[in-house]
Amino acid sequence: MNPFSKKKLERTNEFNVPNEWTCEKCEQKNLTSHSRCSQCGYKRPENLSDTLNDCAKQLSSLVIEMMTDRNFKAKLIAMYVRNHMEDFHADYLSDEQMKELNPLIRNAIYTAIVDIEERRPVTSQLLYNVLLIPEYWEDCEYMDNHE
Repeated sequence: MNPFSKKKLERTNEFNVPNEWTCEKCEQKNLTSHSRCSQCGYKRPENLSDTLNDCAKQLSSLVIEMMTDRNFKAKLIAMYVRNHMEDFHADYLSDEQMKELNPLIRNAIYTAIVDIEERRPVTSQLLYNVLLIPEYWEDCEYMDNHE
């Protein structure tokens, strides 16, 4: 387990970040990490986004330090994936399906990070995945806003 996560990044009251928010439209309780209501798709209140941004500023140096840990890096990348697929989740996947999908994504990302950073010579798994990248895939794009 990442040594920083429990001590310094608990869903902490130290930064006054709530663990959940209530939808103004349907009154469904949602996790803070969800930008849209899981029941009706209504967008998270802006004031909560401001609170999260303030927290991020306070944690930025800690996060930079934590980026040296592969497990943390994989979890962070998985969170990006999760946040960018939130609308798809709300439209097509139940919370139960997401609970099954999340560890698959995290573990695949972690495996890729380890294979890319550590394995010399190139492993058959890494080579296999390199060869599977289709030519028709578009170049990746930076996604400035995940909400």
